[in-house]
Amino acid sequence: PPAPVIAVIDPAALQQSLLYLAAHSRDAMPGGGEFSVEVDSAIVQSSEVQPAAGHPSENCVHIRVADTSPAMTDWQRRHFFEPYATLDGSARGSGLGLAAVYGFVKQSGGDLEVSCRPGHGTLLDIYLPALAGLQALDERGAVDRVRPSAAATILLVEDEPEVRNLARRILEHCGYSVLVAEGGEAALAMARQHPGPIDLLLSDVRMPDASGPGLALELASSRPEMKVLFMSGHTGANPGEPNELAGAGRLLAKPFTPEVLELQVLEVLCLSARPLPRS
Repeated sequence: PPAPVIAVIDPAALQQSLLYLAAHSRDAMPGGGEFSVEVDSAIVQSSEVQPAAGHPSENCVHIRVADTSPAMTDWQRRHFFEPYATLDGSARGSGLGLAAVYGFVKQSGGDLEVSCRPGHGTLLDIYLPALAGLQALDERGAVDRVRPSAAATILLVEDEPEVRNLARRILEHCGYSVLVAEGGEAALAMARQHPGPIDLLLSDVRMPDASGPGLALELASSRPEMKVLFMSGHTGANPGEPNELAGAGRLLAKPFTPEVLELQVLEVLCLSARPLPRS
């Protein structure tokens, strides 16, 4: 059988999106009808789908949501995801549910398309970029650990001992070489002393003696090929944080599970080199 295709997404957001779509279909079929969800893989060429992990063919996880609601007009289809748009004079399409679905898919680097089948209902096709390098599942459903071509070295920078020790154990269990620093100054010293490459900087966003983005910029001049993944327990809570992180790297929310950390690290390591901007 073909190998599974894996997308790294927020599972809670996906679940909520499917519930929004189910509620929308229910309201669109007051007399009853059919609602279905199908999942498979697809290769798309849409410029709206961002290639994941350097995958040249833009392999995607394809989710098709279908119902047997009355066909929409062209105007209704074009305004399908707009907040508070009224599609049929009732509650259908009102509220923020469909806009939230659109936001989830776009924030995941994917794309979606609404189409109507006259006499057969509405189709919503969702395309989520697949993660290259993860092609097999073991019997427990866990991700088969497919590593980059060579053992990677990760510079872990975290001032909280519990988080630092947990992340170190997870990464070492995955087979990575881990350099551990408690803050920005220690990380800079360690990077200067380390004779080999550092493939990934895994750093907390805010530490007593440095910021993660500031540390990444300082290291970029001497290690331009180093990838970056930030960690933060305050994602979205600080209005200034998104600007600080803009263009600097990905963000991993704390607390995280071992599986989430493993997937995020592997995805960033598999990405094409994207040197950080230099100050």
